[in-house]
This record gives sequence, C-alpha cells and structure tokens, in this order.
Amino acid sequence: MEHKSTSAIQLILDYLRHEGVEYIFGVPGGPLTMLYKALAEQDGITPILAKHEEGAAFMADGYARVRQGLGACCASTGPGSTNALTGIAAAYADSIPVLLLTAQIAVAALGKGAAQESSPFGVDTIELFKHVTKLSAAIPHEQKVAELTQRALRLALSGRSGPVHLSIAGDVAGKPVPHKLIPPHQYRPENRPVDLDSLSQVAELLTNHQRVCILAGHGVNLSGGAAALRQLAEEQHIPVATTPKAKGVFPENHPLSLGVFGFSGHPQAEQYIFSDQLEVLVVIGSGLGEIATHAWNPRLMPAKALVQIDIDPEMIGVNYPVNVGVVADARTALVELKKLLPPNSSSRASSLAQAKDPLPRYHEAHLLEAEHSPLYPPRMIRAMQAILPEDTMLFVDIGNCMPWFLHYYEVRHPHSFFLGLGLGSMGSSLGMAIGGKLAAPHRPAVAVLGDGAFTMNGLEIHTAAEYNIPVIFIVLNDGGFAMVDQGENLLFGKSVSPSRYKNALDLCSVAQGLGVKAFRVSTPSEFEEVLQKCLDLNEPCLIDAQVDPQLIPPTLRMRAETLKSYFEGKTRH
Repeated sequence: MEHKSTSAIQLILDYLRHEGVEYIFGVPGGPLTMLYKALAEQDGITPILAKHEEGAAFMADGYARVRQGLGACCASTGPGSTNALTGIAAAYADSIPVLLLTAQIAVAALGKGAAQESSPFGVDTIELFKHVTKLSAAIPHEQKVAELTQRALRLALSGRSGPVHLSIAGDVAGKPVPHKLIPPHQYRPENRPVDLDSLSQVAELLTNHQRVCILAGHGVNLSGGAAALRQLAEEQHIPVATTPKAKGVFPENHPLSLGVFGFSGHPQAEQYIFSDQLEVLVVIGSGLGEIATHAWNPRLMPAKALVQIDIDPEMIGVNYPVNVGVVADARTALVELKKLLPPNSSSRASSLAQAKDPLPRYHEAHLLEAEHSPLYPPRMIRAMQAILPEDTMLFVDIGNCMPWFLHYYEVRHPHSFFLGLGLGSMGSSLGMAIGGKLAAPHRPAVAVLGDGAFTMNGLEIHTAAEYNIPVIFIVLNDGGFAMVDQGENLLFGKSVSPSRYKNALDLCSVAQGLGVKAFRVSTPSEFEEVLQKCLDLNEPCLIDAQVDPQLIPPTLRMRAETLKSYFEGKTRH
C-alpha cells in the first residue's frame, strides 16, 4: 500500500499528537526553524514560548503530571539544549514522561566547527542527556525517524516512566518520509503484568494479621492507582500513610488516613508505623529513600513482615530487607490484591481509631490560628483551605514552603498536590503550574514558592501573562534562602553562608513589569481578601506574601538533625 509523504519533523509531531500531546514548550532558535515551521502548518499541537529552556522543561513536566501522560518540550543547539538539562533531570528523578526534542546542525557541517555544534565533535548533548533520560539519541537519517520516535515513546511511557531525548538535524527534519503512522498500542505495551504468586503471599500476610498498614509512594500516583488504593483500604480497613512525594494520593481527610510519613510528615503516621505493634507494612511504589523513611530509620521494620511492591526490580530490597518483594505496576497490584483478599471485619477500623485518638495530627497546631504580621505560613494555609475550591491544583516549590505545605496543607483529592522532590529543583513550581493549568484548564492552579525560588525562574510568569494562563503565584517572601539560613543556625548556632538578601525584592514591581497583576500582603485578613480577588479575576496574579523570616518549620529541626549526622559520618546503613 502506498502512503502519502510528509516531512520527518511533521511525522514526529503526528506521533506526539496521537499520544495526546496538545502543547510543546520551548524557546525557538535558527536550528529549530523546521520544527516551528511544521508546527505553524498543522493543527493540534500549540507551541508555547517559554523564557528559558529550563522553564520549558518544567512546563512539560507539570503538563505530564496533571494529564498523566506525555509532556513535550524543545530546545535549540548548544546552550539551548544545555539550558534544558536541569528540568529534564528533575523529570528523570521523579519518573515523569517528557520528550525533549532538540535541534542539531546540518549533517554536512558536522565536525567542521559550526556554531553551537552539539555532536560528538562539539559539546556532545546526546551523551550529556544519556545520564538523565531513558533514551538520548540522534536521528541520523530520515529513514530512522519512525523507528526512533516509537522507541522513545515506548521507553518514556512503559515500565518506570521517564524523560527521553531525540536530536534531529535541520536538514534531516525537512526531508520527506512516508506518512505511515501506527497507533500507540502497536509500538508500546498497554497491559501491565504482575507476579500473582508473590501477590498471593501478600494477601496471606494481610489476611492473617490484624495490625497492618500501607505506605503509598509516588509510584501509586504515576500508575493512576489512587482509586484502587482507596478501594482496597476501605474494603480491608487498612490505614494508609503516604511518602512526601505521594502526598494526597490517599485523601488526607479520610478516616483511614495517617497523613504523610517521612520528611515533614505527621505524628500519627510516624507513631503508627514506628509502633512495636505494627505487624505488616506494605510499601507500594516507593524505593524507601531518605525523604520517605526519616533517613532510613531502622524502626520502620515491622514486627512480622515488610512487603515492597515496585515496578522497578532494582528498587526492591535496596534499603530494607523485605519478606516479600513484588515486581508490579502499583495500580495493577492493588487491583489484583483486592481480588485475592476476603472481606475484612471492622475490628481493624476500631483498633485504628483507638491508636490515632491520642495522637495529634500536626506539630505546633496553634500556628494554624496565629493572627500574626508578618504572616505565619500555617495561617495562610488555613485560609487557602477555606477559600480555594476543592479541585484546586497546588504546585509547591523547594525551600521552606515545602515543609510548611507538606505538613499543614490537607489534600483531599488525588492529583491535586504536585512537588518536584526527586531532584529538589528550586524554581520548578512556576513552570509546572503553567503546564499543569494547560493540561486541566477547568481546574484552579496555584504555585507556592519562596522569593529565592522566584529569582531562579520567576520570569516565566510572563509566559502565563502572554497566553493568559490564569495561575495564582503565591510567593512566601522571607528575604532570601530562609531554609539555608535557619538550617545553619540549627546546626552551628549561626549563619555561615550569604543566604539572606541585603535588599528586599520588590516582587510586585517585577510582576507588574511582566504584565501580571500583583498584590503585597502582610496580615491574614489581607491575604484572604487578595486570594479571593485573584480567584475572581481568573487571570495570572502574583501575591507577594510577607512572611516571618524567623519562624522555623517544626519539621526543619528534624531535618537539621539528619544533616548533622551526615556531617559526623553517622548515616544509617
């Protein structure tokens, strides 16, 4: 059968469109001209102009997280490509499927000292991205376009998902190729196998023990397993804690919720899991790294059995010896495990209520009520919970905003709380919120970040203004890198690095200069009034929230103790 022809770059775009991609984020440049020409000649994928390639990568990341599918971004040769590195590395650390499409100089010019050459004869970006992607490859010839595109998409969206990188030379991009497009199910698997024999052992452990618990990790989110997790927990009356990266995958206002376990977690989760009475702990979709385990605390080991379920066999048993290890996609494992279990009596629920009753939900809960100026972040969180709609998407940055919101913000619906904690890249929330809002335009989107994070990618609010993407950017302005300053004071009794600004940032002036409405607030009543106003405006807005620079998140003290043990060479093994 004879197929119509198209250009090599247009064929790549057609594959992206079939994967549901609606936007590609990037910064144009001469070597990318054929890509943008192809975008201009088609419908279905809209190019979004970012201010920086790192921001573009974070936008693709946020889009992929919210849509639970593929995100796409592009960059030109040389510095355009290297600028995207941190954003792609962050997607890799959090297993987010993003396709980065970069340009390359013309094949005929390779090795001749062409401007911004990014081949092995120059700054080799193919090799550079191999360390932070599941695939980094150059498309050497137009005949390889379909094959390499399919391979990239298969790797990005199969198994433990993650970013991929394809580089195409300008002269290859425009060459004609057969327009032979096959649907996704013909080049990547859609079924997700599970080891039923091992899962039967898990079912037996849960059936024969009363004091059990599920620790749900980021893999449950990635697999779309939130509903299956809730069904299993409710039917079996099993309490659920989440790792920090998985916050909200189980509703935190649910009677079976223990909240977050690990960094900035909740006392109920910590005491329940660390209790000598816990018999079986089932870990689903977590590699049990430092952040998820209170720095590999040995008390996490239950009295009878530790079960670890993960899609990546290399994650099982790495940090804790397991009694049963199951290699499986989280959602599939939860669905199949539910089938294997007989109905459970309500006795588990009553024992959980007794265990939770004397335990506080929060550390220093009085901070939620503090009528203080400058603002206390927990009091801001209380206002946000009252004002923001239930389906609001919250994108939280790295810095002190992270422990505040991990601990005090109650997430009531899955896929509503987004945090790039794998790499921990400051400035990520701005781009992620923009991409996330484009993926779900019907849901309110809020980014929360510090003034230090704003200085890194803050110009991306101009992208929101340019395309009228109504994100509310809430900046906790504490005069610099407060987490660093406070951490040093906890460790050494003084600051040892230049972490505070000598000149306060006038974020309202910056935002207004970029076309974004901005408001400065310093009291709870001002914050409440302005937050409601920003919601009603339904356009990009920035709130410059003057927060108390001396108030230390309670959980940061615990983090400081962990760092101290590192410096003293006392890490747990």
